[in-house]
Amino acid sequence: MMKEQGKNDLSPADRARQKALKRLGARDYSAREMTEWLVRGGTDPETAAAVVAELRASGAVDDVRYAQMAFRVCFGKNWSRRRAFRQLAEKGVSGADAEAAFVLYEEEEGRVDETALARREMEKVLRMADLTASDPVPEKIRGRVARRLAGRGFSHAVIYDLLGELRRPELEFED
Repeated sequence: MMKEQGKNDLSPADRARQKALKRLGARDYSAREMTEWLVRGGTDPETAAAVVAELRASGAVDDVRYAQMAFRVCFGKNWSRRRAFRQLAEKGVSGADAEAAFVLYEEEEGRVDETALARREMEKVLRMADLTASDPVPEKIRGRVARRLAGRGFSHAVIYDLLGELRRPELEFED
C-alpha cells in the first residue's frame, strides 16, 4: 500500500513548480515576475530560474501572451503606447516580446489610436470639472489635462494638439 506523497516529500523544484502553477491559475505573469515571486517565497534563485525555464518551455509562462493581456489593460486605462511598453519593461518583458505582442494585439483589436485614447482621458478630466470640450476651459483645468496626459505617457505633440482644440475663456477688458 503506497502512501500519498506529502509536501515534505517533494523536492524544492517540485514545490516551486506547484506554487507557480497554482499562482498561474489566477492570471498570467511575466517570467521575471514569477521568478522574483518564487524567490521571495523562499525558493533559491537557481531553482526558481530552472522552474520558470521549464514553465516557459511548456507554455505555462509566456511573456508575449502576458504582454498582450497587459496591452488590453493599459489601453483600457487610456495609457499611451510608450507608457504600456515602459510598464512591460518594468515587469521584465523584453522589447522583442513586447513588440511581438503589440503586433498581435493590433491584429486582434485594431490599430491603437493614441489621440483617441488621450481624448478620452481629457474628457474624463473635463467631466470631473463639470465641463465639456466645447465649453471655455480655464487655464487651471487645461493644466490638469496636460498633467494627466503626460502622466499617461502621451507625447507633447498629442498633448498640445488636444489642448489646442479646447476653447479658452473670453478675456474681459475694462474700458
